[in-house]
Amino acid sequence: MPIGWDIGGVNTKVARIESGTVLHARSHPYEIQRDPLALAPLLRSLANAAGAPADDHHAVTMTAELSQMFRTKREGVAFVLDAVRKAFPSASLHLFTVDGRFVSPADALSAPLAVAASNWAATASIVALDHPNALLIDIGTTTTDIIPIVHGRVAALGTTDPARLASGELVYTGALRTPVEAITQHVPFGASLAAVSAESFALVGDVHVWRGDLAPDDYSVTAPDGRPASRDYAGERIARVVCADREMLDDQEISAIADAVADAQVAHICRAVARVRERHQMLRTAVVTGLGSFIATRAARRAGLSVTHLGDALGADGARCAPAAAVALLLERHQGGIAPVRSEATPNDLIATADTGAHLVETVFKVGGSLLAYPELLASTLAAIVEASMHAPVAIVPGGGTALRISRPVWQPAYIGLGSNLNDPRAQILNAVEKLRALPSTRVVALSQLYGSKPFGPVKQGDFVNAAAGLITQLDPLTLLQEAKNIERALGRPEKYQRWGPRLIDLDILVYGRETRVDPVLTLPHPGIVERNWVLYPLADIAPSLDIPGVGRVAELKGAIAPEGLWTLEESV
Repeated sequence: MPIGWDIGGVNTKVARIESGTVLHARSHPYEIQRDPLALAPLLRSLANAAGAPADDHHAVTMTAELSQMFRTKREGVAFVLDAVRKAFPSASLHLFTVDGRFVSPADALSAPLAVAASNWAATASIVALDHPNALLIDIGTTTTDIIPIVHGRVAALGTTDPARLASGELVYTGALRTPVEAITQHVPFGASLAAVSAESFALVGDVHVWRGDLAPDDYSVTAPDGRPASRDYAGERIARVVCADREMLDDQEISAIADAVADAQVAHICRAVARVRERHQMLRTAVVTGLGSFIATRAARRAGLSVTHLGDALGADGARCAPAAAVALLLERHQGGIAPVRSEATPNDLIATADTGAHLVETVFKVGGSLLAYPELLASTLAAIVEASMHAPVAIVPGGGTALRISRPVWQPAYIGLGSNLNDPRAQILNAVEKLRALPSTRVVALSQLYGSKPFGPVKQGDFVNAAAGLITQLDPLTLLQEAKNIERALGRPEKYQRWGPRLIDLDILVYGRETRVDPVLTLPHPGIVERNWVLYPLADIAPSLDIPGVGRVAELKGAIAPEGLWTLEESV
């Protein structure tokens, strides 16, 4: 019966599971910087309350390494691990990494960024088991995680906190601890707007308590004025936002301020959701969890997503402590020989976060103005640069110039069309995507939903499954073409095949940067884009505003061709 932990800077969560069921889950408020030596005794106390044997298996995630008491994340990870080992000296400890693996304490100490802030990865990995195409929105007391899950894989761009902030997958707003002035700069006051004070007079938790969305018992931090977390005192703190008091503002005026703040927070999260969805536009379901699941629900619905509550699967307590419950469930699966759900990060990416001892620039990125023509990939590319800078020194140069003579090949956006109608076509497509992920110097950053299509041409054959993938790659067009052919061969496609006949697997380069070429080996852009709805519709899922060189904008091209003989496959949505 594994025990799961999510050890944070202000809350520590524990969960105990058995046979896939959450038996016990609890969150305990504890600010590590106020009493760091209390961590080990607290862990023992929480484990005893959960009914955990002293020598049980413990699965650990953490975010406490970001606490201000530590000068580096390395120091914070070491402190947390030392406390866990002191609390459970005879137990078996398993640290969860941001790329979905369990490692030993020794391995965690050697690569601390692999386990730092890994709680989101645990929750996303569990969600991916039941929701292969979804957006996880987990809102805790302090932050919001927005994690895309595509075809059963955690498709997050960032793994470190800075990279996740850059990608939009981490938003610093929560259900309790966020100061009001960090959410909005103006609130209603009478018939006009008033600027808000910047004195941390009120937290967003006061807003949610006043509105009845958050129970006073869930207000687990000390209020800014040190007074109780009741609705009356929350109203007093909200009045202070405009430097007023309750003798100056009535209930209606307090409610107007509270409603405006709550709406601004939902709008902020909704914008972040839209930003992440730009890379995965086929995602139409949000799985919400955390203390702020009520905020996540409103943001998801405002963004046009259907909503599923993780509490339906984990129970209310399990959903409140989702990372702890998730990491325990993952460890139980791991001990049962079930492979974990892997993320986009690789072990080598994480090992590279250890000190290199070098300060020379290892990679030069050329960022040209042409990238602005690819808004769906611009954020992905920038996030990739940020991610690379976490691992080794990089330099960024604009456009061309002599600096490129010392640079590695630059990252270029590319789009691949995929199709199959033989031997379980859906599986063929997904296998091909996995092999694209494994290509050197290449990252899959967007995937369309799967489409069914009627065959084209005179040959009688079965229906096709089609999709499109968005990449950023350092491979030149001809090398990428050769790698695509290698994937086709690896999956069993014969060298010779009937024109317009059935295909085991077909990979076509549709667009490569702003490249245009016509030769017997490769034509770019692909000449069949305009008249093939089974190409355009998947491409429009991931790049509707893409301007194809010499052809036009994808959304406009899609609008000019009917979806005749084309349908979405429900299981992929």
